[in-house]
Amino acid sequence: ATLGEAALGQLRQAQILLGPAAMSITAFGLFVQPRLARREQEVTSRTSGQLSLAATLLALAGAATSLTVAAPVSELLFRDETALSVGLLFPLSVQLALEASALGFVLPLRAARRGAPIAAARAVSVAVGVPAVIGAASLGGIVLAAWAFAAQAGVYLVAAATGRTRTQQPRPAEVGPR
Repeated sequence: ATLGEAALGQLRQAQILLGPAAMSITAFGLFVQPRLARREQEVTSRTSGQLSLAATLLALAGAATSLTVAAPVSELLFRDETALSVGLLFPLSVQLALEASALGFVLPLRAARRGAPIAAARAVSVAVGVPAVIGAASLGGIVLAAWAFAAQAGVYLVAAATGRTRTQQPRPAEVGPR
């Protein structure tokens, strides 16, 4: 199956409706980042978990609001040109929540100035996600592609959490003259 203009219009419409939720996650990160940088030595895995939970709850609240107001806002802004499907909005909401959850692991890495695990997490998610999205779109259309976007965000979450966990492990003592 090929994605036509209507399907891509629905995808863009769903992204627009989730825009305020995505912006609130960005604002959360911008608020938290300088505070983490000042307390970088005190940040623990518990801190990462709390940040992840807070960002996820913020994303879920925004996504729930978007799902609730999707029909009236869609009618007001887009008329009947593209009928927004909750079946499309839901996997994109899952994607948003997973990306927000990853923020709990990425922010402490940024505060510690450890970019390599973040870059590795992005590289892994792109290497897995791009072929998955292309395959899903060609096999099942836009809704399946949206689920592939969510799966890509899940891969990013796992990779970011793994990178954060590895950087928290104590380094072996250096051997050599004292």
